[in-house]
Amino acid sequence: MKLLKSIPLVKISAAIAFGAIVLGIVGFSSFRWRYVRRAQFCDRATPLDEVEVDGYGPSGAALRQGTILREVIIQGDRKIDILVIPKALSSQTWSKLPSSAIEYLGKGGDRYSLSEWLRPDYFYRLDVPANATGLAFGRLCHRNNDVTVMAIETLEEIAPKKININDEAYLSTPANLREIEASEIFVNAGSDRRDILGEVTEVYFTTVPSLKFDSRLEAEKRESQMD
Repeated sequence: MKLLKSIPLVKISAAIAFGAIVLGIVGFSSFRWRYVRRAQFCDRATPLDEVEVDGYGPSGAALRQGTILREVIIQGDRKIDILVIPKALSSQTWSKLPSSAIEYLGKGGDRYSLSEWLRPDYFYRLDVPANATGLAFGRLCHRNNDVTVMAIETLEEIAPKKININDEAYLSTPANLREIEASEIFVNAGSDRRDILGEVTEVYFTTVPSLKFDSRLEAEKRESQMD
C-alpha cells in the first residue's frame, strides 16, 4: 500500500526534474543565441570615422544620447578631453591611435570585490600623443558598456606580476612592466576580453586646440569634476 502511494510522488519528482532540465536547456540556448548575435553585430560594426552622418560639431564629432565627456590631467597640468561613445568622428579631425601607443596591463579590479575577481576587468595603458588635445573611445561592443579612463598617479608592484594602480585597481599582469611615463593614462576596458582596446574598441585622438562640445556634455563634465 505504501509503495502504491509513493508512485505518484516519484512521478511528480521526475516531472519536476525533467522540467528543470528543459528550462535549463532553453535558457542556455537563448543565452548562446544572444551571445552569437552580439558577436556578429560587433564584427560588422562600422568604424566611427566611416559612419555617415548629416554633420559634425565644431570639434569634428557627432554625438548621441549616451555620449560622455570627461577630462584627465597628465604631466602636471596638461588637460585631455575624453569623449566616450560618440556617434561618429570626422576623419579630417580625428585619427586612429597607433597600436604601438596601447599596452595591455592585466586583469583584476577592486581588491575587495569578489565579483570583480570572479569576472575581472581588463586594463590597458595608453600613451597620449604629444600634440593630442582629446581622445575618443568607441563602445565596449561585446560588453555593451563604456570604458573608464583615469590618469596614472601611482603604479606599485605589490608582488611578482601583481600591481596596484592609484590604490584603486589591483591587477594580475602577464609580465613585469616597464616604468610608467608621465604622458600615460590607464583604461578599464570592461570584463569581456574580446573588447580589445585599439582593435575591437576603437581609440582616436585629435590635435584640434580648444575643443568645444555641446552645452549638455560640458555641464556634465564640470559636474563630474566636482564629485
